[in-house]
Amino acid sequence: MKWLYRIVCAILVVVMLVSAYKIWGILSEYKAGEDAYEEMEQYITFPVETSPVDDQEEEPASEFPVVDFESLRQINSDVVAWLYIPNTHVNYPVVQGSDNSYYLNRLFTKQWNSAGSIFVDYRNEPGFSDPHTVIYGHQMNNKTMFNDLKLYEDQSFYDQQPVGYLLTPDGTYLLEFFSGYVSSVDTNAWDLNFTQDSFAAWLEDIKGRSEFTSQVQPQADDRVVTLSTCSSAFENARFVLHAVIRPTEVE
Repeated sequence: MKWLYRIVCAILVVVMLVSAYKIWGILSEYKAGEDAYEEMEQYITFPVETSPVDDQEEEPASEFPVVDFESLRQINSDVVAWLYIPNTHVNYPVVQGSDNSYYLNRLFTKQWNSAGSIFVDYRNEPGFSDPHTVIYGHQMNNKTMFNDLKLYEDQSFYDQQPVGYLLTPDGTYLLEFFSGYVSSVDTNAWDLNFTQDSFAAWLEDIKGRSEFTSQVQPQADDRVVTLSTCSSAFENARFVLHAVIRPTEVE
């Protein structure tokens, strides 16, 4: 029976080695994605808090982050925006491709990676001019990309961070979140074609699903952005976070 024991041991060793290799591959890929997007952060500048003495000398140039889109375009001409949500890991350039598949597994640099990119639905018009624009991103186990959207399942987190920033080449916008919830893929959360009446009804519908309570009341003449990512709540589940786009004074 020694031969059988040796065969079993050999099989177990092979299984362990294969598993270790797969785990190493996943961790290496995660690290590559993290490093790539950390490098991208050099293209966004945040306001510097000044002391009262400094305030008397010079007013800050902007109270909002500023993005170097010219440099980003040299890396990837598909860049359309930068999305930043304070107190989360969401701090990424946003692209828009010719379909919704290309950037699922490609970084902003177009290098293949399971982290993918944050990208706008290819069916949306440029400039976030549609009544409803959808932005997709993966929910990664290392807390990157859109993983932190699920924090909005908690009312206390929404109360802490009710807005995000959508920075574009044409202007700086606040995203006022008004609804967040887990949804199956067959609901109307991703609808893009509306009449004015159907858009108003849609807004009322999605606000009523929210897992947090918001005082933001979207109107039929508002523009809405939906951030969409996967959820482990059930098969084919998604977490969606809806926001009204509000221009800032620096637009």
